[in-house]
Amino acid sequence: MSFLSELKRRNVIRMAGLYLVVGWLILQVAETVLPIFHTPDWVLQALVVILALAFIPALVFSWVFELTPEGIKRDAEVDKSQSVAPQTAQRMDRLIIVGLVLVVAIVVADRMTRGPAEIVAAADSAAQTTPSPRLAVLPLANFSPDPDNAFFADGLHDDLLTALSRLQGVEVISRTTMQTFRDSDQTVSEIAAGIGATHVIEGSVRRDDSAVRLTVQLIDPVSDNHLWAQTYDRATADALGLQTAVTSEVARALEVAIIGGHDLAPATTSSAAYDLYLKARLQADVDDQLALLSSALLIDPEFHQARAMRAWAACAAQWEDSARREELAPQALADIARARAGAPNLVEIDVADATCVYFLDRDYARALEHAERALEVDASNVEALEIKGYLLRRLGRPDEAIAMAKRAVELDPENINPLQSLCNLLSHYGRYRDAIAVVDQALQRFPRALTAEIEWRRAKDVLALTGDRPAYFAWMKSVEHDPRFSRDRWLMEWYLRSDPSTETLTHFRSHLKGWNGSGQSRFPMPLLTALYAWYLDDAQNLGTSLDNAQALYAASGEFEFSERDSRVYRALYLALMGEPESAKQQAEQAMVESAPEVDAYRAVAVWNVAAVALAVAGDAERALTVLEQRERMLAPLTDNFLETVVHRKLLGDQPRYQAVMQRIADKFEPL
Repeated sequence: MSFLSELKRRNVIRMAGLYLVVGWLILQVAETVLPIFHTPDWVLQALVVILALAFIPALVFSWVFELTPEGIKRDAEVDKSQSVAPQTAQRMDRLIIVGLVLVVAIVVADRMTRGPAEIVAAADSAAQTTPSPRLAVLPLANFSPDPDNAFFADGLHDDLLTALSRLQGVEVISRTTMQTFRDSDQTVSEIAAGIGATHVIEGSVRRDDSAVRLTVQLIDPVSDNHLWAQTYDRATADALGLQTAVTSEVARALEVAIIGGHDLAPATTSSAAYDLYLKARLQADVDDQLALLSSALLIDPEFHQARAMRAWAACAAQWEDSARREELAPQALADIARARAGAPNLVEIDVADATCVYFLDRDYARALEHAERALEVDASNVEALEIKGYLLRRLGRPDEAIAMAKRAVELDPENINPLQSLCNLLSHYGRYRDAIAVVDQALQRFPRALTAEIEWRRAKDVLALTGDRPAYFAWMKSVEHDPRFSRDRWLMEWYLRSDPSTETLTHFRSHLKGWNGSGQSRFPMPLLTALYAWYLDDAQNLGTSLDNAQALYAASGEFEFSERDSRVYRALYLALMGEPESAKQQAEQAMVESAPEVDAYRAVAVWNVAAVALAVAGDAERALTVLEQRERMLAPLTDNFLETVVHRKLLGDQPRYQAVMQRIADKFEPL
């Protein structure tokens, strides 16, 4: 007799089928009944495990034993002529059929009665597959008879964006991008398609001395249907809550909730203070912002949004000019404390607090907590996204930092600042191909985003990716007389780095008029020219440049620049002055203060300059060790920095240095 025939005779196959049907029925009953008694989840899980584990023993039992009229006996002990296995098989078949009928009945009943469950499941599925609403608010048309009231339309537009960002699950495209569509001849559908908006708000505002009329409408750009429209007529003094009314109506139209409930009350009861606040938000100059906000706070000291913005502006101003720190830092901290006491959940306060903790205390972990709090309330806040990206970069979390920068670009695609931040991050971490692609895609969609700095950064990334120095020099020459580049400090600095010659140095110095040691530059300018004069053995220019650097140092107490890492520049200055021991001491201390675990981003630049200072001071071995340690940092070494040029002169014959340069060359790839 074959093995299959023996399985059938002993009813093993029927036992398997019956076990599965009965087991499924047991689980269905348990799944229905156990929750009524609030049974823990592990009870049902344990039942599933027990049934699964018992399956094989049940089959073994069916193989070894037979159920007879005298009871259970071993199969080997039963005379085949007296076996009742066929009758047992018939009973098992009937049980299996009954079980299958029950299975079908349960499935049909479930299909007919699961309406509410299906609705929930469908909603969950839609939440996973349907993109979040993406709202674009077009600039409000200004119909005010007095052209001086144009600021009110722009300010109200900005305020509307801030209020609408409180809509739960709704992305709100940033003001900077939306302002590019002012007076655009594109249709609403075309604008929405270009920026990926699912809904568009457009409207107009008319304001005179006594009244404000705001007309707004919510549009589905695909069907061009108006989902909601409303005209608001308010007395000028009562117009401060317009954004609240619009946000509530849009929330109802989109069937979404407002984060924090409906607490969107006007931040001030003074229309004069509100006007000053709106004007401040539209200013590019930080000192103009500070002046307008201070005037607003004189009118209404409890205007917490204005106070939070003044704190942010004060921190930004002292970051750009460290000489103002003693003047501005106490004011910023006092403003944050007072605003938080009056409106603890205001998102603008957390943005300002994150910025000030970052700029003043350099406590990146604590600043990150504030940025994350702001994004919990307003997930579309580009300023919070940017500051969070900067902080993650400092904390050595590159993938998360890049994700934040990408998110900021998505919400504000035509704002050059998030775009530059993303490109900087990608370049810093050696993702040159990705950085080039970001620029190319942005320029293809938004040609207006092209600036001298973006164009230069793309050329720099191509150089870092390919190592094609002649191509970079050719590009430099092609833009040398372009007015967009002629006064660009960073570009000229890199020009000098890439082509260290007397001719280039002379050309560079011709652009130094009006430049001092401050500003967004990697080196204080006199120190940079001193280093290249030293490199070119130009004693006269070396002396002049060092005198200028010393005058700058004496005037400010530090070599001023955006990051204020004055110690490492002091080390380089001392090395060029012929004081090697003091230079080495300062360089070592600078590396301790800017170690990767302290500031993962800034360590890259500080350690590069420290290696240059050590090499100039005559400590080639230590300079090589620092270079090798720097190479192990997350950001890659490249063959296009000033440091490399200097090191070639001092360390070019060292096998360790040649090995570093070979590893750099091995990373080059075609574009």
